[in-house]
Amino acid sequence: MLIDVHAHFLHERTPRADWRERNASRLRAGERVGITFHVASILGSWGQTSPTYFPSPADCRYGNDRMLDLQREHPGRVRAYVTVNPNYTEDALAEMRRCLDAGMIGLKLAASRRADDRLLDPVCGLAGERGVPVLHHVWQHRRRDYPAQEASDARELAALAARHPGVPFILAHIGGGGDWLHSLPVLRDAPNI
Repeated sequence: MLIDVHAHFLHERTPRADWRERNASRLRAGERVGITFHVASILGSWGQTSPTYFPSPADCRYGNDRMLDLQREHPGRVRAYVTVNPNYTEDALAEMRRCLDAGMIGLKLAASRRADDRLLDPVCGLAGERGVPVLHHVWQHRRRDYPAQEASDARELAALAARHPGVPFILAHIGGGGDWLHSLPVLRDAPNI
């Protein structure tokens, strides 16, 4: 079994007119390389009606609904993360409950807060209660800030993981998004990442 744990799909409210073909292309490419499941998310409207990394609660709900549709359309190939913006704590918790109850299998955190920010504690606490993993958007060895992102590195994710030792965390981009040698020493002491 080969699982892609950090995939993205699109929907009709995203900037790409060819969104259907892009989604189909991802599935075809996965078949070619033997991917069994794509565990995926949709980042709101991908910047159309709210910022990509700071999506509105309405954009999160819409994207999550489309991911639930994809999970139903491709039950043997697609599993969904619920995407929330933790800056809207009550909305985020309600959306997590709704989507996890509907069959989503984890939480995707975009770069709307640094990983060591305590504002993430409520959503990570709920992930722990529900027994689901948290995938956090991370850039290794961050040397600069990116516009409209609160990008984190492995050190910051390790601080969050230490506060939530019962939650499995997935560090996104470790395989190709930066200086992974920077991350490995930090992760030695973070068994839940």
